[in-house]
Amino acid sequence: MKNQYDLFEGVPEARRIVHEYLGVISPPKVIANKVVAQKEKAHSIIGLNDANRYSKPHLTLMNFRRIIGQENFVIEQTCQALAAERAFLVKLRGIDFFEKGRHIVNNVESSFPIKRIFGLLKRAFPSQRIRKFNPHITVARGLSPHDFQTLQPLLPEFNFVAGFICNSITLLRREIEFERGRVVVENYVKIHEVPLR
Repeated sequence: MKNQYDLFEGVPEARRIVHEYLGVISPPKVIANKVVAQKEKAHSIIGLNDANRYSKPHLTLMNFRRIIGQENFVIEQTCQALAAERAFLVKLRGIDFFEKGRHIVNNVESSFPIKRIFGLLKRAFPSQRIRKFNPHITVARGLSPHDFQTLQPLLPEFNFVAGFICNSITLLRREIEFERGRVVVENYVKIHEVPLR
């Protein structure tokens, strides 16, 4: 089965636009501010790039691409998939790292409600790009080997444990344009908030 990039193979010089969708849990401001403080601390030590430093704290539940013009379908499918879901507690378990990709993250307890919502969204959008679900809120990702090794022994200084009630799932969308060998990626914009009961 071809993915969406394959659909454009053999189309020379064509201008192609796709929409990338992200479904996330957005932490409340008090917790988001703590993650921002972690980012600033990392920046003071190794100098984060803007994508790492200024990305809004979130927990990704789904990520996939579609041809343009499917926003209403995506919103409807998401709302339908989550119609019976209730608000639940999200527990942050402390700072950690992923060796592969050299990410620094706040681990999130993989509770039944989070796994269930991930599973429902994966069934609603089988083409999504997340294969193995490891819930977390990223502090910094894709670090150089040197920066990763610099931060790794300092991770206990970044640690905090917290919890919050998740009562909605945020849907984001961004435009990605491919033209003549160049790629232009827009920032994500919020398109819908899916309430949980």
